Amino acid sequence: MSLQCETSRLKRVFQITLILVILGISFMYFWESNYYNTPFAGHRLKIMLTAHIEDDIAVATTPLQTNSKRQPKNHTKLAMIPSLTPTSTIHRPKRGYLLSIHYDANGPNVQYGSYRTGLAFAIYSGRVIVETLFFPHWEQEKETRRVRYLNETFDYKTLEQIVSIASLEEFRRECNQTVKAIIVDPDTLLDRESYKKRADAYERIYDIRFPKLKDIRNDSYARILSRQDASSIMCLGIWEPSFWKSELPFSQDILNSVDKHMVYAPEIQNIGRTISRQICHGKPYLALHWRNKTGERCGHPNNICKEPDLMVNISKTAHVAAKDLRVFMLAHNLSCMYIALPVFAKEMVRLLKDANVRNVVSKNDIRPPKYPDLTDVKHDAYLWSLVEEDICLRSEIFVATKYSSWSKQVRRIREAAGNGTIVSLPDIVTWIAEGVVLK
Repeated sequence: MSLQCETSRLKRVFQITLILVILGISFMYFWESNYYNTPFAGHRLKIMLTAHIEDDIAVATTPLQTNSKRQPKNHTKLAMIPSLTPTSTIHRPKRGYLLSIHYDANGPNVQYGSYRTGLAFAIYSGRVIVETLFFPHWEQEKETRRVRYLNETFDYKTLEQIVSIASLEEFRRECNQTVKAIIVDPDTLLDRESYKKRADAYERIYDIRFPKLKDIRNDSYARILSRQDASSIMCLGIWEPSFWKSELPFSQDILNSVDKHMVYAPEIQNIGRTISRQICHGKPYLALHWRNKTGERCGHPNNICKEPDLMVNISKTAHVAAKDLRVFMLAHNLSCMYIALPVFAKEMVRLLKDANVRNVVSKNDIRPPKYPDLTDVKHDAYLWSLVEEDICLRSEIFVATKYSSWSKQVRRIREAAGNGTIVSLPDIVTWIAEGVVLK
């Protein structure tokens, strides 16, 4: 009798477990299909970007739609812009196309830096640069997480004053969806895993195929362009141009020209201009990029901070930095500050105000009636980051973190335009606690 009861009990446990497993699988399928997968032309693509960032990226030749529930009325909302429209009649230089190849887990500003160097290579070689896509930062909100286009990020018409730009569609059509040759930094050892990762990603995201690894020769860009067969390479790629270790073949003047023309999309500039005029009632202001990277591992959603001593030191350093920034502003006769910072570092705004820094303005202060209603733009981390960079471009003094790609992006454009003073944050802060890195 006891054996029958035990058998019956095990049978019920098995049935319940089976039901739970089926329900779990059904839920995961529903969740992934509604959140992660983005349909395009009947395909559903899933790309693993990093160990803790998983995004679905569509081959973007048409604008993607978001599922945001926020649809307030009378708010500024930037339209999603499709990729560049291919020209109907193509008159291209004989040297052909250049595809700037970059794919890793870094945020948008690293991607901008890579494309910047690719633009310089294209100008140097007389080639047509192919548009690229930009991928979001891990802080990007789920409802606005999608690929971004060149022409919703930068003013491509201004870029076209110095270089011809081809759409992805044009490149796929004219090059039969294939990169014929890829130039690699002579000092870079191209390993099989790294090559396969990018080749697979470009085929799935861009529908563009790479040549086989064995056919790639590490060669300097100057040498391949001087070879007799260079003009026959219509569809050329450049491998991770911003990470080159060897000396770049072109002059700094070309990069300076790129920086002068790599300005943000007109819509972004309009918003940045409007806000900058209100920050200090038209008077000069200081812009601060606060990037306490030691705290980032505690701010990342997939990390749990287990270093209480470090957190104490970060707080101590931030208190000192706030007071030092007040002294710096007084010395430069500036009475207003705009601070750009990640969400998890917002405590710095309070510390600045506690240190009697006058007129501290941050993202949360940009609201009616003083400012236009930018609710939709503020709810899109990608767009808002561009707006804040534009605000920093217009400041009298920009206080930059030393190694951040965000600060570097602003620094490059400011320097090229000869726009105001740039100071590194570590040069202002008089004391930094052990283990804290202000970068």
